[in-house]
Order: sequence, then structure tokens, then C-alpha cells
Amino acid sequence: MHIDKKEPTTIILAMAFTAIAVILGYSALGIWPAFIFTFGYLGGLIIWLFTPMRATFKQIGIPYFLTLALFIVHKIEERERDFFLP
Repeated sequence: MHIDKKEPTTIILAMAFTAIAVILGYSALGIWPAFIFTFGYLGGLIIWLFTPMRATFKQIGIPYFLTLALFIVHKIEERERDFFLP
């Protein structure tokens, strides 16, 4: 089943997720790193809003969670190695 219309609840949840990610990034990393990756989150949200869906979450769930897990590991690595400190 392919879905071409995004539900309002899904859009609100995506916007909330984006806002939470930006806020947590700011609190964990500071203003400049958060400012940089905010463009990625907002850009991804905007592209997602205006791009028709061609796959269900069931089809992309495993790659999504694998990517999310690797991203979290990457952020922990940066934090532990003081990547953003002068």
C-alpha cells in the first residue's frame, strides 16, 4: 500500500520531533553545532513535507532505526572525544 497524503497527526509529530532534536542538540552541543545541524533537520522536514511518499514505514523501518542507532553512536563518539571543544 502506497500513501501519497500525509496525515495531520504525522506532520505534527514530525515537527515536534524536529523541534525536540534541535533543542536537545542545543543543550548538548551549544549554539553553533546546533545551528549547523538545524539546517539538516529543517531541510529534511521541508523535503519530506513536499515529497510524495512511495514506501510504507514497514518497508523502511529497519533501515530507519539502524540509521538512527548509528547516528546516536556517532554523536556519543563526538561527545566523548571532545570533538566540538577548541
